[in-house]
Amino acid sequence: MCRAGQAIIYGSNIRGGGEVSSYCSDVAIGGQNIINACNWSGQVAGADAANGNGDLIVSIEKC
Repeated sequence: MCRAGQAIIYGSNIRGGGEVSSYCSDVAIGGQNIINACNWSGQVAGADAANGNGDLIVSIEKC
């Protein structure tokens, strides 16, 4: 979905086959939850569901 510096944000469909989607703002809420809850000494990594869509998992990690 996005890459900045050494960070990458991507989405995963945990439902299996087919496609899942969410509004960009809902994906951003999932990403913000990771930044808020999974931030250690200025480094961020983790995963959370897109807001309102438990089938789309947003992940942030080092690339």
